[in-house]
Amino acid sequence: MGSSGRGANPHSVNSVNIRISRLTTYHPPTKDSVINHSSAITATLYKVQDPNNLGLIYRTAECLGIKKIYTYKCANPNRRVTKGSHQWLKLTYIKSIKHYIQRQHNEGVNIICAKISNKSTPLSKLHFSYPCTIMIGNESHGIPDNISSLCDSIVEIPVYGKTPCLNTAVAFAIFSNESVSQFYKDKDKALYE
Repeated sequence: MGSSGRGANPHSVNSVNIRISRLTTYHPPTKDSVINHSSAITATLYKVQDPNNLGLIYRTAECLGIKKIYTYKCANPNRRVTKGSHQWLKLTYIKSIKHYIQRQHNEGVNIICAKISNKSTPLSKLHFSYPCTIMIGNESHGIPDNISSLCDSIVEIPVYGKTPCLNTAVAFAIFSNESVSQFYKDKDKALYE
């Protein structure tokens, strides 16, 4: 506001904040809900070899509150890309992927395999069951059929352009965001039923 007395500048920071707060209805998750979804959703990485992809996956997982990542024969992440997120993650290295999958099933964990396949379901049609782990595969070869056949669901993100698939880290971000979003939608529904 200047000395001319013409009123508040509509482009000032305060004016913009007021407009934004009227448009959004963001309510941060409660402490209990963060703890619940952090233990209900994990990530499983199968032979991801690009350090930048791993760094982005770690960063995305931590930002979304996914605190456990299981890795099988993956490269080391680019620490600069993680932006320090790796220090808040619990990383577990898998020795045998088949034993790991069996153990997850024995513990009641649903394994969601991200894979382009004629057997896959579009992500938009999947209703996540919790607890779950999101399995993302190698950048070039994905997850082999003998491993994906052991999973509970095979899911893909439909693409509509000429490029046949998304980057591994981008696919993980989309799957993870959808899983966390569904977790809270289901939780909110249960509160009002």
